[in-house]
Formats: sequence, structure tokens, C-alpha cells
Amino acid sequence: MSGERAFRHITAEELRWFPELDRWPAGQVNPDLVDLFWLDVDFSDGWQAGIGLYRRRPYDDGAPAVTVNLLPPGGPMREYHQTFTDADFTAAPAGGTWGDGTRFTVVTAGDGTPLAISLHLTVGEVALERITGRAIHEWGTQAGNYPFQQAEGKAS
Repeated sequence: MSGERAFRHITAEELRWFPELDRWPAGQVNPDLVDLFWLDVDFSDGWQAGIGLYRRRPYDDGAPAVTVNLLPPGGPMREYHQTFTDADFTAAPAGGTWGDGTRFTVVTAGDGTPLAISLHLTVGEVALERITGRAIHEWGTQAGNYPFQQAEGKAS
């Protein structure tokens, strides 16, 4: 596969929620709008996780939701999902809180440049505790060119 690749720093504008798109186009409710953060995490013990933190998820009638896909070493993928009411979701400028057990925070510098992430998550029987990462600002120097490098975390 060939193609041009452009990497740029992620800013607060990309990390925010987009409620202005709820009634787009032309003031109509958009039933297909997805507003989410998606995180891929590699744990030091070989486990991997894909985490979707949704402000709006069409498959849940536009409700806030959290999805966790867990892949144990050598094992089948397991999916866990929980839907929340609008009252159980609190948006932050970059991140938010879903119910009592899930909190995602992006720490930014004064100019909006992301510095770090923090995630505490509970969905069904899955608990991810203190997933943290630091922002990578030297593009191309880390495997995969991901904007955040996982520093520590624990799945149970």
C-alpha cells in the first residue's frame, strides 16, 4: 500500500466532544452520529484492550456508552458493553464520566497540547484501574506513531 501520510500534533480541538453535530445537517436530529474516544491499550502481561468511550452511540439510540474489547494472550476476544442515560454521563472538555465507575481525563498544557491521559473503568465484570499514558510529541519515533504511549495499567 502506498500513500501520503501526514502526522500532526493532536490539539484540544480534536479531543473535545462535538455536541453541535447532534442536529446536523440543517437542524435535523442525526441518528447516525457517533461521538467517541477510542483507545487501544497493550498491557505488559500480553493482554490488549480496545476501549470505546461514547457520548453518542447510534446502536444505543444515541445514548452514552462504554465498550471494552479484551484480548487475552492466545485467547478469544471478549466484548463488554454498558449503556448509560444522559443523566449518568458528564462531559468534560476532554474526557468525561460515565456512571460511577468510568472516568476518562486528558491532561493538557495551557495551549491545549495533550500531555497525558488517565482512565478508570468498570463495565460489567471488567475493571481497568489507573490506565495512564504520556503524550508522544516526536512523531515517527515510537512504534505505530500513536499519540499516547501506555505507561502503566492493570486489568482485572
